[in-house]
Amino acid sequence: VSHKTKNSHYLKHITLVDKALLWIEAQDLYSYIPEKNFFFLPTREEKIALISELKLDVFIDDLLEVLEDRNFPDIHKLFFCPDSQELNSWVKIKDHFKVME
Repeated sequence: VSHKTKNSHYLKHITLVDKALLWIEAQDLYSYIPEKNFFFLPTREEKIALISELKLDVFIDDLLEVLEDRNFPDIHKLFFCPDSQELNSWVKIKDHFKVME
């Protein structure tokens, strides 16, 4: 679940959702997650509402303001931050879930 403006603020001809979908494909994520389970919404409020509707157990985000939003559901939150020593890579996120098993 992501919120993306349609076009880059700097390069108006670049469609951000298309770039995100290309990245998802390059990471081979479709072999783990069905395409229908990727959501791109225009606003943070709509993103948080969908997260609530989906009744997820865990949500990973790279925007702290999303995880700290007063409307964010009461679920396990993981902050993905490349500058952090905590969860700064997908390898560490995978390791985190192995510990939770």
